[in-house]
Amino acid sequence: MSRPFAFKPITRPNGLTQDALVSELINPEERTWNMELIRTVFWADDVDLIQTIILGRVVVPDKRVWHFTQDGRFSVRSAYHVAVEINERARFDDETRHMWRNNAGDDGKYGEEEVVGMPKWRYRRTCDASKLD
Repeated sequence: MSRPFAFKPITRPNGLTQDALVSELINPEERTWNMELIRTVFWADDVDLIQTIILGRVVVPDKRVWHFTQDGRFSVRSAYHVAVEINERARFDDETRHMWRNNAGDDGKYGEEEVVGMPKWRYRRTCDASKLD
């Protein structure tokens, strides 16, 4: 499933075992998704995403794959790259939160419109930058 860094449903599947296989969600005769089961097990967002996955005609045994490499194989190198990316995203998120916190108005709110039509925090930054010249 194409959810960055998760590749799994957001639903905690009820009615399926912890080690359930994808093949349990497929009608073997028609090679189609068992939508009745899927709708009872997963939330609507996951059902919509599952329906977009096209099933092939050839039956291939289920296997675990490492989604962060093209061939699906785990390596220490690929795990290192994933860890670095996760750390960079976390740092970026912290920097973004810090930026928003610093740009809040006196009342702690962001983005209230000023007369000039710019969000308050943006207007304040523009004024501060103009003082430097």
